[in-house]
Amino acid sequence: MRLRGHFIDAFVQPETLTEFARISFVLTKQAVPEVEIDFEASILHEHEPFEIIVGETRMKFMHARFLNDKGFELTLELSRPAKA
Repeated sequence: MRLRGHFIDAFVQPETLTEFARISFVLTKQAVPEVEIDFEASILHEHEPFEIIVGETRMKFMHARFLNDKGFELTLELSRPAKA
């Protein structure tokens, strides 16, 4: 599953990033309840990409600036191997 947000620097509000962090938290808690990640710090302040593997679940957070440098994209990916 992939949650992706496109944010334009001129229009992005802290509330928008807070909502992206909240949705990321809810989705992650459903997939991997035992993991504690401060999405608000990761998304609002640090923008540091990370990848965590817990059991069969891979969680990846990415931050990329647009080529025109007028905004950025945040992506949260949650994945598990397909069951046969």
